[in-house]
Amino acid sequence: MEDYKRLAEFHYRNPETHAPILKIYVLRKEDQEPIGVILYSWPPINCSGRRKALGRNLSIREVNEKVATISRVILHPKYRSIGLGARLVEETMPLVGRRCVETMAVMARYNSFFEKAGLRKIEERQPPRSILRAVQELEKLGFKPYIMASSQSNLRRLRQLSKEEIDRVREILSSTGYYKRLQASNDAFVTRQAFKEWLAMKGPAEIAKVISRLAVLAEPKVYLFWENPYLSCDDEALMLPRRVC
Repeated sequence: MEDYKRLAEFHYRNPETHAPILKIYVLRKEDQEPIGVILYSWPPINCSGRRKALGRNLSIREVNEKVATISRVILHPKYRSIGLGARLVEETMPLVGRRCVETMAVMARYNSFFEKAGLRKIEERQPPRSILRAVQELEKLGFKPYIMASSQSNLRRLRQLSKEEIDRVREILSSTGYYKRLQASNDAFVTRQAFKEWLAMKGPAEIAKVISRLAVLAEPKVYLFWENPYLSCDDEALMLPRRVC
């Protein structure tokens, strides 16, 4: 976990908001300096991509026993673009000991390292309508969707707005329904009222970060899936229809 914390600054998401961790693997240099880390987390109960990959829904027990989710892959910037990301995924998936490994990633639209590691692209999920509406409303206030992921850019725009316009930004953010994600909260559930009260106490710098999280939610996400070929084929429940053992 300490290695993850050392490298977390190089990931675009809040290091405190990862899903409950199942296993962590670290890639080190010979001098033991960590240069890469991958987090496997407990999977969500329901997932449309998983249902497409397996042809059916799994029970909660099956999900907990048979599935792992890749929630973070981080490489130090000095060691990127040389194939280490794909190797880190490929060489650790069999070690997790789960029948299936899955991930949902924005970057998978632009970087194919998950597919190079052996995962199959199952579906591309479009963002929720409430998120897209919020982006459109913010655009009317002068925010540019193509740079909205930058909190610095958002902050510059917020400093140009009147108090009434900033209140309008808060109202827009409070209409999405994705309050836990926007707040980057570790709470199991965040109500709209709790989010509004939290947001009312935040100044432009923190609101700028919330807008950048909204921009991430507005990106289409790719679901990828891997079935472990190293496990025996006596588990008929999770075999893909095409698989021959």
